[in-house]
Amino acid sequence: MTRLAKGLTRLGHRAGRWLSQWRCVARWCVVCLPAVCHATGLSPAAGARGAAWPEMPTVPKARVAWVAQEVRINGVPARIARFESDASVQEVLAHYQAHWSAAPAGPPRAGRLGEWQLVSTLHGPYHLVVQVKPQGGTGSEGLLSTVHMKELRSPEPPADWPRLDGVQIRQVMASTDGSQHSHHLLATSEQKLTRLRDRLMASLKHKGWRVQHEVHTPSGYLANCHRAGDTLDIALTQDTARPGLTLVANWVHTVGTAR
Repeated sequence: MTRLAKGLTRLGHRAGRWLSQWRCVARWCVVCLPAVCHATGLSPAAGARGAAWPEMPTVPKARVAWVAQEVRINGVPARIARFESDASVQEVLAHYQAHWSAAPAGPPRAGRLGEWQLVSTLHGPYHLVVQVKPQGGTGSEGLLSTVHMKELRSPEPPADWPRLDGVQIRQVMASTDGSQHSHHLLATSEQKLTRLRDRLMASLKHKGWRVQHEVHTPSGYLANCHRAGDTLDIALTQDTARPGLTLVANWVHTVGTAR
C-alpha cells in the first residue's frame, strides 16, 4: 500500500471514530440536556474545572465505558458514560430510585422522552441523570451523565475557527488529555458541498493550515490538515435526512507549541 493510500485509510478510520463519538454525544445533548433543564428549572453552564465530581452509583449487571470524563459541551461541564446491562429498564430505574431516595435534594425525579426513560437527582451544584431504554430481549442500554449547573451558553468554536456565512455551529465539545487540547465541532449548512468545501478550505489555507490528505466523493469530503503543533480532521457529508450538509471537525492542539 502506498504512503498516500495508508494516509487516506487512516483518515477514513478517524472519520468513523469521530462520527461514532458524535452520535453518542448528540444523543446526550438531545435527550439528557433538555431533561436536566426541565427537571430543575435551571440553565446549564461552565465552571466546574478543578471541582470534585460527585460519584455516580454503578449500574447493576452492566458493562460501562466512558464517553467523556471531563468535557464542555456548549459551555456545559459534563461527564458522560454509556452502559449495556443485563438488567431490565425497570430494574435499572428502581436501582437508582432506591439509591437516591434519601438524597438531601428530595426524592429523585422520573420522566420519559421518546423511547428513553430517565431518573435524576441533584447533588449540590451537580445534576446526575440516568437515561435508559430496552436492548435485546430483557436487557437495557443507556447513558450516565453528571452536569455542573450554572448559566447556559451558546456553542462557541475556537477563536481561530473560520466564521463562514450560512454555517450554523450546533455543538462544540472541548476536552484536555495531558498536553493535548481538543475541540470537536458539529455544524450544518444549506450550501452545496463543493461551495462549502472550497470556502472552508480557502479560509483554513489563509490561516496557515496545510492539507496532508484528502478524499473527495460525490456526497462527502474528508481532509487531514496540519499547522505547527496542531492537527485538524474534517468530514463534510451530505445530509440524507434533509437538504444540506453536516460538518464534523476534530481540532487537536498540543499545549506549548506555537500556532
